[in-house]
Amino acid sequence: MASRSLTIQCFPVELLTEIFEYQVEKKEVLAISQVCARWRQIAHNCPRLWSAVEVDVERPSTDSAYVDGLKTWLARSAPLRISLTCLASGGTSLYDVLEEIFHTSSRWRFLHYRQGPASQLPLTALSKLAETSLSALEELHLGNIEEGPLIITFPSSAVPRLQRVKVFIYTPTLQIHLPWKQLTHLSFSTAYADIAIEVLAECTNLIAASIIIPVVWADLPPPGQSAQTLSHLRYLALFTGGDDGHISPLFDRIFAPALETLEMDFSALDGRLTWPETSFTTFQLQSSHIVYLALNGCLYLTPENLCAALRHLPCVAELKLGHCYEIVGNNFMTMLVNKHGVAPLAPRLHNLVLKNVNRNAFAPNLFVDMLSSRWWTEADASVPRAVARWTRVELETRGDVSQDFTDTIQGLQDRGLPLEMLTIPLSVAANTLDINHSAINLQF
Repeated sequence: MASRSLTIQCFPVELLTEIFEYQVEKKEVLAISQVCARWRQIAHNCPRLWSAVEVDVERPSTDSAYVDGLKTWLARSAPLRISLTCLASGGTSLYDVLEEIFHTSSRWRFLHYRQGPASQLPLTALSKLAETSLSALEELHLGNIEEGPLIITFPSSAVPRLQRVKVFIYTPTLQIHLPWKQLTHLSFSTAYADIAIEVLAECTNLIAASIIIPVVWADLPPPGQSAQTLSHLRYLALFTGGDDGHISPLFDRIFAPALETLEMDFSALDGRLTWPETSFTTFQLQSSHIVYLALNGCLYLTPENLCAALRHLPCVAELKLGHCYEIVGNNFMTMLVNKHGVAPLAPRLHNLVLKNVNRNAFAPNLFVDMLSSRWWTEADASVPRAVARWTRVELETRGDVSQDFTDTIQGLQDRGLPLEMLTIPLSVAANTLDINHSAINLQF
């Protein structure tokens, strides 16, 4: 061990610096700097090691030891841009400790208010932030903002590089105004569906958006409202909940002609959802390039609804369904069977994932027929086909399956079909699809 330590001590400064930068986690920086005098000197002279800063905003600014340590950390990170995380567990805080570090705001590249469940970002702190020059800021996570009379605006001149935002707003009015038009990535949660539409309509340069609406429309808005075209939007995730209601305004008010990925999660719904087939079809006709569709918790969609959706998705290549008991059954298997002389549904589909499926909802032979009609060996690959060949099939069933079914699946796998099957007990059946809420490096 002594010889190993001696060898490490012989490493040139440049090599040790590179090792520290790429192998040492930010939380271990202080430990590294205390190993020996040489390592301390190297660490102190390596700004990248100190470029991620965590601030406990519940510490009072009168805590001189904490403030001095914070200032020292920030000084060691200069002149690099930094990632700043503000920690709040839910206690009473004036966030006044931030006053001690605002002089470094021109170096903030990433700012994240990480809050506990009971914590809210005070409007006073947010107002102070909006008055600060954040010329290097590219990404902003605001979390849950408290309710109050203030309307806070971040002018684009103060945040010229800002492109990625994550924010929760649960007030009936939009309390924060960001330069929405310059954003490319947005994760937005609001209890008021109309606010979500209002914000989306202003984000004309979005590439990726994740929208959470805990409460859908109880009543349909009056007709004739104009639609906004988001010409650059490629990824859209929608998560809705609440009691009985409607989601058609989401599709009536937004068009996304460049959309490639669409994920919808209805698992938080307590009531009955009215599926807006007409509105969704219109939306699809404007978004003919969708290649990835994921649906979760669609308890009130029928196989006919899905069939209609797939008929208007000629490019769809990947389909994920989770907790969609009314969809995944005999009708679903039958409609995906590729039959000679019949125009196939979803001809480019090659990746199919079925999560939390009721095994008794479909006949095993129909499942096998569906798989076999879209699969062939390499030896037959030269024959022209009307459909794509499977590259991945995943089936997760609830409840036991018969040995005959298991043997049949094994036979398909032996022939080379890329099929995975998982059986989970009813008592632990998952009710989520693992939709990636931060895909495309919404990617927060």
